[in-house]
Amino acid sequence: MVKPKAMTESTIFKALSAPQRLEAMKRLLASDRALCSSELARLLGLPFYAMSRHLKIIHAAGLVQERREGRHVYYSVAHHDGAFLDAIYQAVA
Repeated sequence: MVKPKAMTESTIFKALSAPQRLEAMKRLLASDRALCSSELARLLGLPFYAMSRHLKIIHAAGLVQERREGRHVYYSVAHHDGAFLDAIYQAVA
């Protein structure tokens, strides 16, 4: 049986396995502010619906947090405790 921690680590690696999601994480890690999903879509040259889908996946993995303001959703790197995510964030940046 797979341990819950291993499932979480597996989910994180799956979330970062797509180049678009990895690039979105790089942009968020490099930014000093939360970025709107439409802004990330423009920066990465993706259609809005595709960027939205990618952001949902990395949000479900716990890597980003979202904040809604009206019709806009802003994403930033999720706060965390632990060496594993520190290592992931350093590797991505």
